[in-house]
Amino acid sequence: MAVRFFTGTQSQFDAKKTANQLVVGALYYINDSRIIFRATANNAAEVYGAPFEVVAIFPATNQEQGKLYVSSATYEARVWNGSGWTVVSLPITTAIASTSTDSEIPTAKAVYDAIDALPKTGTAEGNVPILGSGGKLNTSVLPTLSITDFAGTVVAKTALANLSTAEKGDYAIVNGDGSNDGCYILNGTYSTVGDWVRISAAVSPVAVDPSITENGTNPVAGGAIYTALNGKADTNHSHSYSDLTSGLEWESIASN
Repeated sequence: MAVRFFTGTQSQFDAKKTANQLVVGALYYINDSRIIFRATANNAAEVYGAPFEVVAIFPATNQEQGKLYVSSATYEARVWNGSGWTVVSLPITTAIASTSTDSEIPTAKAVYDAIDALPKTGTAEGNVPILGSGGKLNTSVLPTLSITDFAGTVVAKTALANLSTAEKGDYAIVNGDGSNDGCYILNGTYSTVGDWVRISAAVSPVAVDPSITENGTNPVAGGAIYTALNGKADTNHSHSYSDLTSGLEWESIASN
């Protein structure tokens, strides 16, 4: 049995089918879509084998049952089952947005771009803070801190504005500026002298007197140690506490 075989473009085949010029039983190879049809009538044909077709949009009419249609834009693949479309492969999207659905497959680049576009810093819930150039969190994302550091000692109150490493809550000492001497705590920006608040004045050290005298002022003001000792002296004798040996009364053990 001989089989007639024709080849041509899709438009040529469609023109013959419309003109009722198809040879019944003949095979037609469409060379621009690589599909083989078998003519079932002068104006009708069926797909021979398991062909597929790349389309810009899925056809709304004249779909061929069993034929695989592939979208040239999204690579979605569908098969016409005779009454409706069966999705073989979901469409591919190159962008992820709030309108994206589970009926799409994002590319790796789309996933990367979506993650890269997320906020990197901020104080709102869901934001992810990053470290600054100094390897520390930005102070805008930190709560009020209770940890303080000693920023150093300066000789003048105005020099507090030079303590560039000081942060709010740190303290420093001024020593050498007269009435401005004391301990200061930072309540703002280090470079603003007015933000340094004095919390205690300078305390003069106590000069220790190496000897206890009647008129001594140290270590206890007013000679209190001297007065206390003097009050314990034996007032029934004429001797002072500095010569207690001459005021002792001795008694023989044998007399007992």
